[in-house]
Amino acid sequence: MVDLIKSENQFYRIQPHDISALIGSNITIPCVISLPHGDVQWTKDGLALGYDRQLSAFPSWSIIGDENHGEFNFFIQSLKLDDEGIFACEVSPYQDAPSLKQIAHLRTLVRPERVRINDRTDIINIRFDETIHEIECQVDGARPAAHIKWINETGQEFPATSRTVPQGISKAV
Repeated sequence: MVDLIKSENQFYRIQPHDISALIGSNITIPCVISLPHGDVQWTKDGLALGYDRQLSAFPSWSIIGDENHGEFNFFIQSLKLDDEGIFACEVSPYQDAPSLKQIAHLRTLVRPERVRINDRTDIINIRFDETIHEIECQVDGARPAAHIKWINETGQEFPATSRTVPQGISKAV
């Protein structure tokens, strides 16, 4: 077993990890290298983004942190749908230090545009002494598609039929 603390080879002190975030959020994918000897760059979906900390082709993206402390964190300002993908923090080999590559999946989330119950967007009251044949809830525009549960006042889930239809619309009856 290799003792990373005493090793003279470069290694990840903080590895990139998967992130899910809402559209419009600012996010940081961490990448901190101990003893970085090689050059560090990020890739997105296999496309090398270069070694500069300011990524001129992508104005909302940058590499942040103190390079002298091995900090090569990937920052995205105001996350967009197109930002979703597979990012990798890569370190080139240098003399006896091996190359490194660690990936992180970035998933974009979208809040629902609208939630409707029985085709109404306002609050509806359901009385226990009424016979209810069907209640429908529809959630439009969520990403990933919404998972709808019907729960009574004691916290028990009602059995319901649900389905997901294209374009992030979820229905439960």
